[in-house]
Amino acid sequence: CALPILDAPSPLVTFPENLGMEAIAADPTRGPDAYITAGEDSGQTWRCSLNAGCTAGPTIQKAPEFGVVAARHYATNRTVWLLRSFDPAVGNVIIIRIVDDRGQTVHEERLRRPLTVDNIEGVSVVKRGRQVRFYLLSDDNFSAEQRTLLLAFDWAPL
Repeated sequence: CALPILDAPSPLVTFPENLGMEAIAADPTRGPDAYITAGEDSGQTWRCSLNAGCTAGPTIQKAPEFGVVAARHYATNRTVWLLRSFDPAVGNVIIIRIVDDRGQTVHEERLRRPLTVDNIEGVSVVKRGRQVRFYLLSDDNFSAEQRTLLLAFDWAPL
């Protein structure tokens, strides 16, 4: 039995070329058909559902060199947003940011050299007792300068 193909609503905005909705994640606290997304360049977020369309959420505050590249629902009223920048002089810088529903940063970690960083563009989060494990995924884009990596970082919230 094949499932019907549905057009998923997207925000009614025009995105710059190759800087659109790179980050998208299910949002089960808002319903089985709910998801969140953000504009990579603008940091503007939206809460969407298959039945109700998209409404604007808070904007992720970021420096212009960072793009919003991944998202993951973390807990009730919490989302993990992954931001990435690249500068040949310093390499990749990755920000793992936990944000509440009002757009306020709850916690933030920055990863840069000498840590292992690359073209990170995927994030997942798993609660492990009092700790949280972040899984980060990079893509080599068929480039000799980039690698495909699966990294795990543990964090113990205070």
